[in-house]
Amino acid sequence: MIDELEMLRETMRADDERLHIAGERVGLYMGCDTPDWMADEIIALRRELAAYKQAMAEMYDPEVVEPLEMRVTEILAANA
Repeated sequence: MIDELEMLRETMRADDERLHIAGERVGLYMGCDTPDWMADEIIALRRELAAYKQAMAEMYDPEVVEPLEMRVTEILAANA
């Protein structure tokens, strides 16, 4: 029983450490609320990105915009 409790404590410590590291990586550490803050931030950024894409699609020729979006995706992937 004691071994099981220690294993559970270690698992909880590891989970807390991963949460802390992930929060620090994105500059958004809010303790136990970090996952909620991260989810809210991702949702907001996705909405903003969709709005920019929509604006670009309305303003520019799709034959120009789509290759540009692909290039941006490549640059972001290379810098990740």
